[in-house]
Amino acid sequence: KTLTSFMVGQAQEKNLLNIEDSSSKYLGKGFTSCTPEKEGLIKIRHQLSMTTGLDEKVPDLDCVDPACLKFAANAGTKWYYHNAPYKLVQKVVANASGLTFQQFTNLNLSAKTGIYGLWVNDLFVSKPRNMARFGLLILNKGVWGSDTLLKDKNYFNAMTTTSQNLNQAYGYLWWLNGKSTFMLPGTTLVINGSLVPPAPAEMIAALGKNDQKIYVIPSQNLVVIRMGEDGNGNSNDVPIQLDSMIWNRLNKVICKNTALFQMASENALQVYPNPVSNELHIIYPSNMDKDLPITVCNYTGRVLGTYTQQETIPMAQLAPGIYFVQCGTFKSKIIKE
Repeated sequence: KTLTSFMVGQAQEKNLLNIEDSSSKYLGKGFTSCTPEKEGLIKIRHQLSMTTGLDEKVPDLDCVDPACLKFAANAGTKWYYHNAPYKLVQKVVANASGLTFQQFTNLNLSAKTGIYGLWVNDLFVSKPRNMARFGLLILNKGVWGSDTLLKDKNYFNAMTTTSQNLNQAYGYLWWLNGKSTFMLPGTTLVINGSLVPPAPAEMIAALGKNDQKIYVIPSQNLVVIRMGEDGNGNSNDVPIQLDSMIWNRLNKVICKNTALFQMASENALQVYPNPVSNELHIIYPSNMDKDLPITVCNYTGRVLGTYTQQETIPMAQLAPGIYFVQCGTFKSKIIKE
C-alpha cells in the first residue's frame, strides 16, 4: 500500500491525475453500486485514506466488482480498512497513465532506484533489500542520490501525517505512531493510546500483510525491515501484535539520542566527523583517564579494533554502517559512510 501511495504522488506530480478528482473520472461511472450522486463524492484522496464510505459488511473486502462496492456513508465521514478501494487506486494510476501499474512502477521507481518487484494481486512481491531501499527513499523524503523522485512536498507531508480526523494513526496508506488514538482493520472502534507504544512516537510504518514491515524513524536516521512468515500464525490484514515485541527487542540494542553524550559537553567523549569516511578524531573529556583503551564495535557488539592513547582512529577499512566508539563508560555512535 505504501508503494502505491508513493506512485500516486508521482502520477499527480506528472499531472496525470489529482487526488481531489472524483475516482469515477478514471474508473468510469458505475464502478460502484452507489447512486451516481454518492459515487461522485468518492475521490482518490478517500481511497488513499480509507474513507470512501463503502460498506464493509460484504462477504469479500477484496472484491472490486460494483455489486461488492455498496454505499454505507458519505465519502470522508467514515474510516474503515477496506482493501477493495485501495486495489482500485492502482487501476486509477494505470488508466490515468495509459500503462499497467507494473509498467508505471518499473519506469518511475524501479529503473531509478533498483527497487524491483512484481505486483501480484495488488501485493508487491520483492526482497528485503528492495524494501530497505524504499524505506531509505521515504527517510530521505523522496530523494534518491542526486534525483528527487517526488518533488511535491505537500503530497509527501500529507502522505506521512494524519490524513483525516477519523483515524489519527493513518496517512495515505501509511500507518503513524505516537498519536493519542488509533483504529485498526476489522473494527470501527477508536482505541486510546499509541499504535505501537514501545516504538518511537515519530515512526511511520508500512504494516503489510503477513507481518511484512517497514519502520522509518527520521530523527534516528533509521530504517528497519521485517519480512517472513506471519509472526502470529494468522492472516490479519495488519497484525500489529508483533510490532511491540520487535520494538521491545530493538530498544535493548539501539542507542537512543537521549542516551548519547552530547558533543558540546566537556564531560563527553567527543568524536568527529560524524558521519566519517577515513579518520575519526577523538577529544577526551577532562575527567577521563587517557590510558583507558578505546574500542570500536559494530551494532552487534563485536569489537573490531582496540586503540590506546590515540586521538585519531582509522575507519577507512570498515564497511559503511553504524558503529560505536567506547572508552570506559563513555560511548558515541558513529555512522561510517
